[in-house]
Amino acid sequence: MRIQLTFEELDVVTRLGIYMLSNPTPSFAPLLRPLFAPQALQDTILVMLLDWRNPWNWLRQIRRWIRLLRDLFFDLDDDAKLALEEVMKACMSNLEIPRRTF
Repeated sequence: MRIQLTFEELDVVTRLGIYMLSNPTPSFAPLLRPLFAPQALQDTILVMLLDWRNPWNWLRQIRRWIRLLRDLFFDLDDDAKLALEEVMKACMSNLEIPRRTF
């Protein structure tokens, strides 16, 4: 017995979007802005991959990426900024080490 499902009958369990940018140039900002929409921020992760062939350039690369992201976050609308703050607070609370009392 052979079962065939159409696209409409399938359940989408997970979608993964990967965007790789080679350089932090300001021309990429319009491409990145929709990725930081309020409804998408909770499920968004940002990863910087540094070139291990040139570790002496890491500080410069990190500084350029931070400037691009700072400018991008500064231009977000109020709803996106609020959602970003909530996500950052949630991440920070998960990173905190619980104190033990003896």
